[in-house]
Amino acid sequence: RTLDNSYLMVLGIAYLFVACLDLLHALAYKGMNVFPGHETNLPTQLWIAARYMESISLLIAPLFIGRRIKIGPLFSAYGAGFLFVILLIFVWKVFPDCFLEGLGLTLFKRTSEYVICSILATSLLLLFKRRDDFDKSVFRLLVTSISLTIASELFFTFYVHAYGLSNLFGHLLKIASCVFIYRALIVTGLHKPYKLLSGNLKKGQLALKRSEERYRNLVESLQEGCLLYTSPSPR
Repeated sequence: RTLDNSYLMVLGIAYLFVACLDLLHALAYKGMNVFPGHETNLPTQLWIAARYMESISLLIAPLFIGRRIKIGPLFSAYGAGFLFVILLIFVWKVFPDCFLEGLGLTLFKRTSEYVICSILATSLLLLFKRRDDFDKSVFRLLVTSISLTIASELFFTFYVHAYGLSNLFGHLLKIASCVFIYRALIVTGLHKPYKLLSGNLKKGQLALKRSEERYRNLVESLQEGCLLYTSPSPR
């Protein structure tokens, strides 16, 4: 309620639906037996869909810095996007193939990873341009999370099968990325909420504090008494 910087609010809502796609991605693996009849293509499709949602959210989030947003419409928009992805993959089955048994990664999947990395790099650049609007520790956490996500995606561009080392390292980096975004959004918000205040509000508080100190020093240094008269407000 006290924030006029909706960057973190956008990410908070976005990561809820990204997490839902990632959960489906994990459940879709062949050994889980949750979606029988599906091979490696299904979890790979869900992974790519989740990464597109995540990267695009990080790209548009800086546009909401210094603005207030209504949570309801934003939540509904992400919910509709999540439902659309589910329909594309499970119902209409028109989402492009990402992994073909015996052939490996498809061109769409490889290209998507590089596109996602480009989107994430652009979001990182936009974040650096608005770094003064964030507490330094929160800014570092966000930068680290996005950088680890980029590294994670690069590992996913050349694995041969779903249980290879590059796939393992990619998932480990993704987990690390989630830890940092968790610390930026949740831990800081619960234990040090003042760090999530926007830069403009912090600057205003700092200016008020300096003004208070300046007038206190002025009064304490006066050799004569002083009288402060405030005229009554007109009725």
